Amino acid sequence: MASPKPPKKRVRLLVWAIALPIAATAALLAALWFWTDTDTSLASALSQAARYLPADQSLFTEGVQGSLRRGGQIGVLRWKNKDWAIEARQVDLAWQPFALLDRRLQLESLRVSRVTIESTGTSAHTPLDQLVLPFQVDVTFAVDGLRWTGPPALDVQNLEGRYQFDNQRHSLNLTSAQVASGQYSAQATLLARAPLSLEGKLQGKLETSVPGGNRAWPLD
Repeated sequence: MASPKPPKKRVRLLVWAIALPIAATAALLAALWFWTDTDTSLASALSQAARYLPADQSLFTEGVQGSLRRGGQIGVLRWKNKDWAIEARQVDLAWQPFALLDRRLQLESLRVSRVTIESTGTSAHTPLDQLVLPFQVDVTFAVDGLRWTGPPALDVQNLEGRYQFDNQRHSLNLTSAQVASGQYSAQATLLARAPLSLEGKLQGKLETSVPGGNRAWPLD
């Protein structure tokens, strides 16, 4: 004997019970997608990120414009913990947000007017046994001026290059950097895990004056 068919009303209720959560989720995702393209989404995301930092870290931003989807500008970006303080001014960035789905942070361009790095810790730094990031990283960058407060202090102008992290090693290809009257380029790789082996190559050209002469001569 065949079992009786369920009433149509129950079938409709079952369909609605399944369809309504799906529709609500789709609506929320659509709203989130449109929000990521608004001119306030970048500022809101940075503000929220600051709240989730560990207790010994802080993140301050000012003059933020742009969206999570397209990138934007940051007037001041300052990160600090018990040992370091890093400040960047006039940051202009463009990135590929969909790369995050593949656990990659890809910045097509990152231009910064000024970066200042300061060591604020009073005790010796504990040696690292690994330097692993949560994402693969690919950043093409240009920095007009970088200052390391030291001691000793160091000022570098017109840095350009590309930084990459592939889960195994950090790679830096510095195509241009000016220190005093010298122009330099460099390539370096650092293993992300012990023994943290570092390999690098530096090329430079330095202008100097011959004693008694009025002309600067390049030295390679």
